[in-house]
Amino acid sequence: SARGRREGRRDPTPGQYFGFRIGSDGKLATWDKMLPYFQLIAEKSNRVNLEEVGKTTEGNPYVLLTISSPKNLANLDNLVEINSRLADPRGLSPTEAEELARTGKPFYMVYAGIHSTEVGNSQATIEWAYRLATEQSEYMNNILDDLVILLVPVRTRTGSSRSTTTLSPRRAPTIPVPIRTFTRSTPGTTTTVTGSC
Repeated sequence: SARGRREGRRDPTPGQYFGFRIGSDGKLATWDKMLPYFQLIAEKSNRVNLEEVGKTTEGNPYVLLTISSPKNLANLDNLVEINSRLADPRGLSPTEAEELARTGKPFYMVYAGIHSTEVGNSQATIEWAYRLATEQSEYMNNILDDLVILLVPVRTRTGSSRSTTTLSPRRAPTIPVPIRTFTRSTPGTTTTVTGSC
């Protein structure tokens, strides 16, 4: 529902809502708190639509955020149709295809959290969604006017829910990951490798 949406509303920020800065050492936002936050963003911003497109095998919501300018969201069905026609241009003249390309908008699909223990990118979607929903700048307006973003914030809801709720705060992954040195010995050789893990 668009009722009560106010473009540019700045609260609550992710830090205010979750109680810590996203990406802080030893801190993870869990899916049971992420989902209500995405719902809140969609409720308060006329740039974001949230849709439950299915369920996981354990019955958790599988959601899609569609993020763009209010004008594009109001014209979304037409923009989807234009993209569908351009995806299979058979039967279109070059002039018709050029006109559709001029009036349509590109769609940018983002899948986050493909593997349940790789949580950094799904955590980042909290900040992305908030910034796209609230930032007032010419730069952001140009992005939203020229693009329709389809964001799946956590692709594996079931696994993400398990990994983020079973990791203790001390064992939660650190973002960014520190550089470490590892030594591997085999008969007759010793190899030292420095890199991220």
